[in-house]
Amino acid sequence: MGTENGISDYKENCKPLIDSICRNFYSDDKIVPLFEFPQTFEKNIAGYRGTYAGRNIRSKRAKDVVSEWFATTSNNKPYLKMETNGETFLYRKTGFYITHEGKDIKYNERGEMVGNKWYVYILTEKLGIHNKNIHQYELFANAWSDSIFDQNRLPSGFSLERVEEDMYSIMNESQKLLDKAYAKLKNPKKQPRFIDFVPYDNLAVEDSSVRSDVDNDDNNSTIYVKDVNDYIVKHSDAVLSIDNYD
Repeated sequence: MGTENGISDYKENCKPLIDSICRNFYSDDKIVPLFEFPQTFEKNIAGYRGTYAGRNIRSKRAKDVVSEWFATTSNNKPYLKMETNGETFLYRKTGFYITHEGKDIKYNERGEMVGNKWYVYILTEKLGIHNKNIHQYELFANAWSDSIFDQNRLPSGFSLERVEEDMYSIMNESQKLLDKAYAKLKNPKKQPRFIDFVPYDNLAVEDSSVRSDVDNDDNNSTIYVKDVNDYIVKHSDAVLSIDNYD
């Protein structure tokens, strides 16, 4: 591939480059910021602000347990990391939950979704090794490639299938709370609130094959997923492997 063609490809979709850089250079705080987990977590995502921690898993190299995934309103970077007992754990952004009013998601004049967003991060393997001044990189790996170094392996009990189930479960439970609150309202003009999960690509590169409802104008169409469970079942690889700056 020539240099010109390579640059053109990255202009269209810079996700592979971002994945490679962040997974290899995770130790640089300017590339992958350190995420400080709060002392207390939200019990659902029906509220506007906070951090929800997914199922915990124990690492052999760290005494503490770590979350397989989390959702937060306080950060929106392609990758984040957390540190515990000298061990660094890397998380990759895969999409966001959005809470919106009415039947359909609305957009502002800039084409941005209108609603409260919880950005979702899933535990992923680091790439390369860094030992004092010695650095070995894995620059040709993609978003979900396994590292060749054993020390980068995820905890043996980690399961993407369980993460998918956990993500869908918390969305459903939070939706039930919104439905219950709406049922108690006395104002008939008040719109019900819905929670949807929206996966996305870098630079908002969208694929019509993953949209269940879109604008008729292809140039202005935006991802809208009505049933996250149906989407995850049919496109589990896409849900867990796409990132973006929102």
